[in-house]
Amino acid sequence: MVGGGHAVVAYASESGSWTYDGETYDHRILIYDSNAANGKNIPVLNPIWNEDYCLYFNEGTNEWIIPAYATYIDDDTKEIFPCMTSTNSNASLYNACNELDKLDIKNYNAGFYNYVAELRCQNETAMRLENGTKQYVIMGNSGSADGLTTYYEAETISNRSNPGTLHVILPDDSEEYVISTLSGNAEELDFNIMYKDKFISIAASSADGAQFSPNGVLKLIGNEEDFKIIIADDEISDGKFDTYTFTGGNTGDITVNVTNEEVFAEGENLRGLKIEASEKDIITTLEIENDSSDVRIEQEGTTLTPIET
Repeated sequence: MVGGGHAVVAYASESGSWTYDGETYDHRILIYDSNAANGKNIPVLNPIWNEDYCLYFNEGTNEWIIPAYATYIDDDTKEIFPCMTSTNSNASLYNACNELDKLDIKNYNAGFYNYVAELRCQNETAMRLENGTKQYVIMGNSGSADGLTTYYEAETISNRSNPGTLHVILPDDSEEYVISTLSGNAEELDFNIMYKDKFISIAASSADGAQFSPNGVLKLIGNEEDFKIIIADDEISDGKFDTYTFTGGNTGDITVNVTNEEVFAEGENLRGLKIEASEKDIITTLEIENDSSDVRIEQEGTTLTPIET
């Protein structure tokens, strides 16, 4: 699988002696693979078990092989490459899970909503996540999140020093959360939140933290430099802008929200705040040009108009 990936079910292990490609292995992990059909690497409706799809390894060494995927043939050049074998330095077994209630933490078939709420950490800033009286420590995108289920996208973690986005499953998809830097000082923030019908993204060069909730209200706390906030809401009515991007260098606490009726932003001084609204291929922008601390905007056609207060 050059540049690809696959998921299988491992259900038992046994010792013995098996030889493939001139190498003898003393253990194997029995695997159910949906591709195993009469020895052919093709999916069928009623696949059968095939021992070539098991994982063979030698105890105490790094030698291993999955015979059915041991080689890869380039369709264009017909050149043969090592694939799912320890001789291929690019081959890895990324994720394993033995808890049935967590096997479907990411619901790929959810067409209109997300199966669970999750936080996606995209940089190394260590953070504290608060949910009511509960607190969790997240050690950035290359660390851990004690007490919470986490995962990486398989294709992103070949670089062990920077594996990409750490997905953290939030305890409840209907509650408000507060994030603060673990150091207690303003640091770079870069994370996304996925609720059932909302996507929220926060990127700030230097801030103390953020507060967010499933109703779409986002508060950037103690901002000191440039920031970018994105809110996309599936509940916005058809014909209205459903994605808003807020950018600026405003300092202090900044609160934004998007509803069917209006968009609002609050802060110490919102001069220079840029608001971009989009829906499909239609994009419009508005920049705040006064020293307002409370801005409310409504959509008129394809333009954004400030509401006089």
